[in-house]
Amino acid sequence: MGAGMLLLALMPAASWAPSAADPPLDAREIMRRNFMVGKVVDSVSDARFTLVNKLGQRRERRTTFSTTKLQANGVDNRRMVEFLAPPDVKGTAILLVERSDADDDIWIYLPALKKVRRLVASNKKDSFAGTDFSYGDVIGHKVDEWHHTLRGEETLDGVACFVIESTPRSEAVGSATGYAAA
Repeated sequence: MGAGMLLLALMPAASWAPSAADPPLDAREIMRRNFMVGKVVDSVSDARFTLVNKLGQRRERRTTFSTTKLQANGVDNRRMVEFLAPPDVKGTAILLVERSDADDDIWIYLPALKKVRRLVASNKKDSFAGTDFSYGDVIGHKVDEWHHTLRGEETLDGVACFVIESTPRSEAVGSATGYAAA
């Protein structure tokens, strides 16, 4: 991570097009809607991460997002991620617990040690399983802790998408996430 700005290409712009009577969407409202679109009762998905180093060498990590469950408040999720491959991380599991009114919880099970470890909030800026994503990127960031600027629209795979520049509103959020504050 480090200093810099977080750039996000969001959900298809056409799906949020306001009617002529509606005011245009601002960047914060787009980010709020983007945050809420992932709030489903439950879901199951698989993912593959292809890690490419500076020499072009590739390593693949395969996971199953075994469950994501929406909590009773309709905002917070619990997400369990289990790694299936490669063998050195197989069986590692991560539990991400969102808390809209407090620090999120991150728990990791390390099969080689047969131990569960709780990661503190300051670990949200750490690399998620050796990828360029942080734990904070995976669990999600609280919309109101960031300043959002609409930079335009771009086409991605034939779909018009909003491009939002987001920077932390405070040094504390910047320090906790690894991104530079505005």
